[in-house]
Amino acid sequence: MRSFTKWLAAVAVVAGVGFATQTASAAGPIKVLPTYPTYPTYPTYPVYPNPGPFPPPIVIVPRVDYDYVVLYKPSVFSPVLVFGRYETLHHARIVAQRLELRGFATRIERFRDTGWYGW
Repeated sequence: MRSFTKWLAAVAVVAGVGFATQTASAAGPIKVLPTYPTYPTYPTYPVYPNPGPFPPPIVIVPRVDYDYVVLYKPSVFSPVLVFGRYETLHHARIVAQRLELRGFATRIERFRDTGWYGW
């Protein structure tokens, strides 16, 4: 009895596949829907918040610049002297290490360069 039920199930599967292929071939070819790109293919221009004929106001952003000064003491009794000003902390550290190898006490200070100083 078991083999008969298995044979009957196989016949039902084959008949179902045959029926599905006949209905698919009778319906004609499968229609492929056109796909469109998700990005625009035409040139886009930025939209400004001021679309009027007059020019937008000019916004001047203040310049913030920090420089690094290397300070050193030639001896214990002398005051602190400025060795130089550097744009990056990396260059200031290199100079400070060279001065320390020669025996000077050094310090690096960061200050805001406003352009008022003569250096």
